[in-house]
Amino acid sequence: MEQRAKPRWSVAGAAGAGCGAILVMFHQAYHVFSGSFHDSDPFAHIMLELSAASAAGALLCAAGTALYQRLVQP
Repeated sequence: MEQRAKPRWSVAGAAGAGCGAILVMFHQAYHVFSGSFHDSDPFAHIMLELSAASAAGALLCAAGTALYQRLVQP
């Protein structure tokens, strides 16, 4: 049987990053509609939260996938 090459990027990591970005968008929409803005620069605040949530979501989903593969595959 032929072995397939592993991709260099993780689909689960990309999905986690997308989920994190969507959650940040909803969070920022809540701030806009409720009128509760931060005292600092809004752009910097949004970009900081977006990058942190995307990275955390990617790491969480990639770790879950790695754990699943370790438990399922011998």
